[in-house]
Amino acid sequence: MGNSSALAHVSRVLMRDLPETEQKLLVFCDSRQDAAHQARFIEGVEGYLRLRRVVYAVLMEEEDAHDFEWLVNAVYEAYLSEGVLFPTRKKDEQRRRKSQIEGQLLNEFSIAPRVRAGIERLGLVKVRYAGIEEEMASEEFKRLCAEQNLLPDMAAYSVVVLLNEMRHRMALSHEALRTRMYPNDKLARLYQIKVNRQVGIPVAFLLPEQKTATTGAFKLVSTWNAKGNQTSIQRLWRQFHAEYATPDSLDALLRWLQDKQYLVWSRVGKKDEGGEGFQVNLDMIEFEVGDSFLRCTVCDKVASNESPGRPCSRAGCAGSMQPWDGPIAEGNLNALMAVENYAPALYAAEHSAAVSDDKRDKAEQGFMEKVPARPNLLACTPTLELGVNIGDLEAVAMRNIPPNPAHYAQRSGRTGRVSRMGIVVGFSRNTPYDGYFFDHPSEVIAGSIPPPRFNIQNLEAIGRHVRSLILERAEIDFASNLVRFLTERGKIVDAQVRELLSKITSAASAAIKVAKRLWSDVPLVTDGFLDDIGQRFSTEVRDTLEERGALLAEAVTQIEALGTKVELSPAEDRAHRGYRELAVKLRKDNRYAYLPRVLAEAGLLPGYSFPADPGSVTLGYDPDPVFGGRLQAQREFAPGQIVYARGGRWRVKGIALHRPGSRGAFGQSMFDFTLCGSCGLANDPTHNFCARCNSPIGDDSGAGLKTFTAWDAGAFQAWEAEVAAESEEERLRSLFDRPGLLE
Repeated sequence: MGNSSALAHVSRVLMRDLPETEQKLLVFCDSRQDAAHQARFIEGVEGYLRLRRVVYAVLMEEEDAHDFEWLVNAVYEAYLSEGVLFPTRKKDEQRRRKSQIEGQLLNEFSIAPRVRAGIERLGLVKVRYAGIEEEMASEEFKRLCAEQNLLPDMAAYSVVVLLNEMRHRMALSHEALRTRMYPNDKLARLYQIKVNRQVGIPVAFLLPEQKTATTGAFKLVSTWNAKGNQTSIQRLWRQFHAEYATPDSLDALLRWLQDKQYLVWSRVGKKDEGGEGFQVNLDMIEFEVGDSFLRCTVCDKVASNESPGRPCSRAGCAGSMQPWDGPIAEGNLNALMAVENYAPALYAAEHSAAVSDDKRDKAEQGFMEKVPARPNLLACTPTLELGVNIGDLEAVAMRNIPPNPAHYAQRSGRTGRVSRMGIVVGFSRNTPYDGYFFDHPSEVIAGSIPPPRFNIQNLEAIGRHVRSLILERAEIDFASNLVRFLTERGKIVDAQVRELLSKITSAASAAIKVAKRLWSDVPLVTDGFLDDIGQRFSTEVRDTLEERGALLAEAVTQIEALGTKVELSPAEDRAHRGYRELAVKLRKDNRYAYLPRVLAEAGLLPGYSFPADPGSVTLGYDPDPVFGGRLQAQREFAPGQIVYARGGRWRVKGIALHRPGSRGAFGQSMFDFTLCGSCGLANDPTHNFCARCNSPIGDDSGAGLKTFTAWDAGAFQAWEAEVAAESEEERLRSLFDRPGLLE
């Protein structure tokens, strides 16, 4: 069990034992990506857990098997009765909700049927093919077997295995699995299907004499290779029929399945690029609860409602299927969760600086004010350790051992504020750091809390405060955006900018005198250093505005280029809307275009909510990037990395030269950094202590740790790269250099 799934189960148990009015939980994570991954994982697994419970429950009440359409309607009605969905009389809304349920069922029984918690894999639900037993008991089927030298009983068994293999490879005749889908296109949104490298390209199977054909729009899979590696269908066919497994016998059975409508000859792909092959007929599949169980003597593959003693249906396995008590009797956790509603459902939300203010506020309000809370679990970063009121709590969980006793005290202090009693659960990862404190808990629970440190010789930080002092003396009435200073095309409004710079220049002399008095006892803060800051500040402000104007001009150029096209593709339409939103944010947004924030972004002013030396990654066409420290961005947002943010999974494809944080007037072409030996964070090699965990990173000059050199690329571009949330129990992280990539 991975870290994310283990913590999800710990959260369920905690929630179950809390008072009904207090069933809510904070899960602390040490980084925004960990918080995003944890919230995404819980939302993913809980959504399918709800589906599995409902599917099992509605089928348990039925004596007969039922088809796909019946199951969609039964799940919909169950969701209404349980309050997962709210009643509506709008027919189009009802159809939309049922389409989403269809997408979930397609994922469960065709797209990802082999996941560990899948109810078909566990044997709790069996997929049948309507009337196939009667067809295979017919004289026609027996004559076919005699003509091909096949044993009828083994042929009947292998036919079902082949249908399951095709269905499990996404060859199912539903429009979502016949059509080439792209992330967030109309069909993917309708069925809520996450498109990725494996999902979205329709699959069909061919006759034995036909060769595999794969394009970007479809995949036609051969059922028989005369040379080279055997296909999965070929291996299964030979496993069951030995020397009588020939291309001709397989061809005869496939054509018989087509004649009986268990297979349909489908056209798959795009309108202008498609191919044809076999898919399992969706109208012929049925579902029933598993009430007798078999398990392979070799590989532990599970089956239900079948006769014992037959060969294992896994290709290459020499085992046989023998009677078994079943997953529930064995105490399988996934099976127990699918049949017993023993804990409140988890509704998770991400709470971090990567989430927009509106979404954070909405999550906080739902967490504090609603009973039951929605969301009832916030996966959060250390920003919720203090400063944000999220109400009374009975319990908190920690995804890892906190960096130091101070963090542990702050996080655990979120619970028990009223009752003076609370539950604190800390999850220990398989790392030396977490393992040590698991064995020595008192050192983090009751350890000494060191006073905060500030390096008085940090000239960069002092310079930002000196500039802030100049602005204070200038008594500037800051507008809520940059409309006064930039035109809609990103040109400088000279009169307004000159007036602004004049006030800064006039105030600089008096402010520098104050600064010389304040920092007179700091050896490195010389008069020349302070005078230089005062003299350059107005030029730096203008350069910052020009850089913002260049970003705006680039956005306008992209808008106009796309606007000249008569018809936009879905991707181009999203790009067009994204650039329009970006242009508004760059100039008019009262938060993002607020001048002090812009100056903090450029590293000229101190800033809490925005890194003073920023890096960023843009998620698709979202105009609001995810920001981080520039040094850390070199590792977390480097091309090729996977980024978890805002409920999604993204792959960084390159550098975004037209986005905030890109190298500009104040960026150097290259920079040096060193890695903290404790937590791995990238740090300035001249700093004494790690910015994250406060561990020493060398002596006063940074000596003792290896120094690396990197290009100063601060802005990156990521595109959606979704997979099923439950397939990634751990956040993917890589350490590598990817030079020379541009977006």
